[in-house]
Amino acid sequence: MKTIKDLDQDGAMFYVLSEMFKKVSADPDDIDISEDYWCFTYSWTELQQKEFSKWMVKELSKKRWLWKGLTGNKPFTLANKANRVKLTEEFIFLYGWKTYQNKEAEA
Repeated sequence: MKTIKDLDQDGAMFYVLSEMFKKVSADPDDIDISEDYWCFTYSWTELQQKEFSKWMVKELSKKRWLWKGLTGNKPFTLANKANRVKLTEEFIFLYGWKTYQNKEAEA
């Protein structure tokens, strides 16, 4: 079983996944990230996903090491807002929790 704690603790994936797990109060020891579809274990609301997205875009603008770690060492000069948003959307598409509609928020 491979959990996020098995990732490089100073690495970009660990940093971002840790925040993603916090958003849904997920226990990092309970999810085997080597399994297919591990990201369907939990779900989050559209609001939680939007908050995570804002956090990630902001972090990418402040932390050069994070940008380089998630992009395979692409130059930080490419970290304009459009590219940070695109990388965040791609990350959520690949690793994000499944999203559900919050019925109470619509009422």
